[in-house]
Amino acid sequence: MKVSSVRFRALAVLPVAAMAILSVTGCESKVGAAAVVNGHRIAETDVTKLVNSNASNPGQARSYALNYLILDNVFSTALKRNGGLPSDNELASYHDLVLATLLPSQTGATTTDKDLQNAVGTLGLKASFATLLVRGSELEQALAKKVGATAAAALLQELTKEHISVSVSPRFGHWDATTMSLTDLGKAQLPEGVELGTVLPGDKPPAQ
Repeated sequence: MKVSSVRFRALAVLPVAAMAILSVTGCESKVGAAAVVNGHRIAETDVTKLVNSNASNPGQARSYALNYLILDNVFSTALKRNGGLPSDNELASYHDLVLATLLPSQTGATTTDKDLQNAVGTLGLKASFATLLVRGSELEQALAKKVGATAAAALLQELTKEHISVSVSPRFGHWDATTMSLTDLGKAQLPEGVELGTVLPGDKPPAQ
């Protein structure tokens, strides 16, 4: 099956400008929270688990992984505030649409989970990331249906009303709620000798 490149977007309703995500290169020795979403801590180890050890651009892969871990939590939080999370059956009803949106076929063949896994693998991400990507997209479909949003602007407006708190470690960059993506410099991108001192609630305090 010939397919175009995987589309890093939540789904047709809300495109995510993932290609604008800045790569974070290098390796940080400090381990703590990569992000905190509405009080839920996303550990750096959660991000690392989604990245292949032989990724050609591990910084970029880590950015993609964190971006969609955050999105999964944002959509879950919004759904819980609007009647609760959908059932597994409801999420499954969006599965084929989500796959076709994330990885459009150029031949008309049906996109499979394996196709998506192979596609994200070329970007240094594990099959478990493809699962996360699909789930986040299914959650977004369910949220868009629940709030009656049929366009990106409408769904973003609804999410803005929810005031969902997202804090991102400066090691990864900054969360832009207007595009639902990571942006700005991560700590590893700064010139030598320059540091960012922001500490997230989930970060371990520095050793005394």
